[in-house]
Amino acid sequence: MKSRSGVFKPQTEGDAQYHSFVPAPLPPIPTIAIDTELSHLLVQASNWIGKLESSVTLIPNIALFISLYVRKEALMSAQIKGTQCTLEDIFDPEIEENATGDVANVVHYIRAMTYALNRLSELSLGNRLLRETHAVLMGSEKTPGEFRTSQNWIGPSGVSLKRSTFIPPHPDDMIEALSNLEAYMNGDDSLNVLIQAAFIHSWMAMATLGAYL
Repeated sequence: MKSRSGVFKPQTEGDAQYHSFVPAPLPPIPTIAIDTELSHLLVQASNWIGKLESSVTLIPNIALFISLYVRKEALMSAQIKGTQCTLEDIFDPEIEENATGDVANVVHYIRAMTYALNRLSELSLGNRLLRETHAVLMGSEKTPGEFRTSQNWIGPSGVSLKRSTFIPPHPDDMIEALSNLEAYMNGDDSLNVLIQAAFIHSWMAMATLGAYL
């Protein structure tokens, strides 16, 4: 089954055959049509970004603001996976020493996000930065900083591959897809940067889900 976003590719043969998703390279073909409604939305979004940039100049300590934002974002990301933690927990001045259980998971998110933001001054947005950030996030668990090398799948606990809800790209297809994504993120696309960001966000949600073990 093929769509503009990608194709479900058969893997193996016979009774063991399954279909994993392979994302189409960016930008999508045919390219997006910027009509009157989309143009209006882009203007609105640009205006809001301009207001945000103006507001930033009024913040006396931007480094502290970013630190607080990173903590809130880390908490929200961890909660998606069912982590039980509160803002009070992560604002504990001794969080590094007292972190246990779910709080420790959020600490790892904070470290990873902080690391990635700092490394952006030295590295372009690409696979190397993704792997390094993953290594910080995972610590000594499993294979930190490495893309997976076996097929995984998503679904209820205990579900088999063939009965899964979604099967991400096969490892070989995944590496090629991530290389294509890296080329797009660092390439020259004439589309509005907000549209490019939307492409990348949706692409990663579909294609790299389960990229790591």
